[in-house]
Amino acid sequence: MSLTYRDAVAAYFKAHPNQWIDGLELARVGGAYAWRTRVSDCHLQLGMTIENEVRHMPNSRRKVSLYRYRPATLLEMLPKDPMESFEQAEAEATERFYEERDDAEPDEEEDPDEVEENPREKGDDDGVEYGDPRDERDERRW
Repeated sequence: MSLTYRDAVAAYFKAHPNQWIDGLELARVGGAYAWRTRVSDCHLQLGMTIENEVRHMPNSRRKVSLYRYRPATLLEMLPKDPMESFEQAEAEATERFYEERDDAEPDEEEDPDEVEENPREKGDDDGVEYGDPRDERDERRW
């Protein structure tokens, strides 16, 4: 499988990151008649950050068009607002939790106020009477 001209230009940029490249060199790599389109496609289709600069040659009317590929830094890849990113991740995790929970077999509805009877409450042979543990209030505070 051969590379397309766009892919050849993208590979050339990636092989020379942060270096100014003359448009004539890009024309050699990306085709003489549409190399600017290939540079634009690298930006639009591949998301590459490409800068352009035009320099005037001293003592000449000639202008040189230069292009530079700027790979994303780790800092640029971080979200602008980390809290917003966290909140979005939390919301997605919560949504997945409830979706998985809804997909599971439904459990019997439990009444949180219902107190299970203590089997010893009805009179065991040990002579100790057991009651609802909520009747005895613990005065300790945590």
